[in-house]
Amino acid sequence: MSGRGTGVAGVILAGGASARMGGIDKSLIMFGGRPLVSHAIALLRRQVDELALSVHAPDVRHVPFGLPLLADATKPDEGHQGPMAGIQAALDWAARPGGAAWCVTIPVDCPFLPKDLTARLREAADTAGAPGAYLTTPSGDEPLAAVWSVACAARAQQFLTAGGRSVRAFHREIGSAALAGEAAWCTNLNSPGDLAAAETAASARPRDRPPR
Repeated sequence: MSGRGTGVAGVILAGGASARMGGIDKSLIMFGGRPLVSHAIALLRRQVDELALSVHAPDVRHVPFGLPLLADATKPDEGHQGPMAGIQAALDWAARPGGAAWCVTIPVDCPFLPKDLTARLREAADTAGAPGAYLTTPSGDEPLAAVWSVACAARAQQFLTAGGRSVRAFHREIGSAALAGEAAWCTNLNSPGDLAAAETAASARPRDRPPR
């Protein structure tokens, strides 16, 4: 039976160009003894009803993780269009017949996001009566750590078609709410230096108190 579900879909965004990492696939970079994508899967899997991985183009190296692969490139030779293309691919997937009512997205390179992020984002959106919500912290915004009503799928496509590439601008366009969080949550591993610093920070965390 077609129609929209009531649950929450989750999509890990891993389609970036990773320029500061030398162009390698950031999702496969090792952190704490595991690929970054494994950390993201462990974080999000228990928060959502279904989970997928958004990539620029599917690769055999992504297959072992056992997730649906969502390509943000519409043509085989298309260059990187930025994270907004991943958001649009995520919303299209979540909005399919029988899919979820909401879609939560996280960047693959933010290993310290809270384990209750989805619930927090949903509460922020519901409280504001908004079609979306994103994370903001004292260290800055993380617009990719967000929840979206799948009703935004068509607007995301229109935004991209019109040349829009900024996820922040799309949040402003749809009137997303902001969820205030801790600075550490927005730790992005964009460079080898970021990775080394995060490894040091992770090793200093009490083992019986993993990141929330």
